[in-house]
Amino acid sequence: MKIRLSLVDDHNLYRKGLIKILSTFSEVDSIKEFENGEVFINHYSNSASRDDHIILLDYQMPKLDGIAVSNWLKQHKPKTKIIIISQYDDQHTIQKFIQNGASGYLLKGASIQELHEAIIQVYKNNFYFNEHVSNQMIIDLVQHKNINPNFKENNELTDREKEIAQLICQEFSYKDIANQLNISQRTVETHKKNILKKIGATKATGIVVYATKKGWI
Repeated sequence: MKIRLSLVDDHNLYRKGLIKILSTFSEVDSIKEFENGEVFINHYSNSASRDDHIILLDYQMPKLDGIAVSNWLKQHKPKTKIIIISQYDDQHTIQKFIQNGASGYLLKGASIQELHEAIIQVYKNNFYFNEHVSNQMIIDLVQHKNINPNFKENNELTDREKEIAQLICQEFSYKDIANQLNISQRTVETHKKNILKKIGATKATGIVVYATKKGWI
């Protein structure tokens, strides 16, 4: 896995610091940097170089902001995936960017581990949602085809795993699921781990996306 990245952010110190972090990820092959959306679009409009796999894109920038760049990429580079990096964590803002072509959304205060996970998940599965995103919003986005999720399809889930996946989508706690199915919480957690392994996801949000794509909810 060798991932080509571009980072578009108008804050020089933040951009330089992030590039140092990204360069430590073994999966990252190359990183280009741009100080705003206008410079980024001009480069890609005139460049004959290969497109990058993922664009890490700041929300608020002078000249052209994240929404404008997302719209341009959606029209001209539809195979390129976008991860928005922002200080805003409200559902409306996140939904707006996903509807405009973003595959993931990260807060600027995210950990290095979450940044790494988001890049890998977007590259492999075409989406990344953190715990700030409600299950209902994820369901709406998948049903309206605002994201195009990709999963492992080699291993079918058992009936019990499907049942637990559906309950996770309804935001039941492990305790509630255990009580409803008359099993232990540890058994619920084991089923969840098995589901994640089978579908190739890492978080419960992946289960929500998968179950919605399958039409189980």
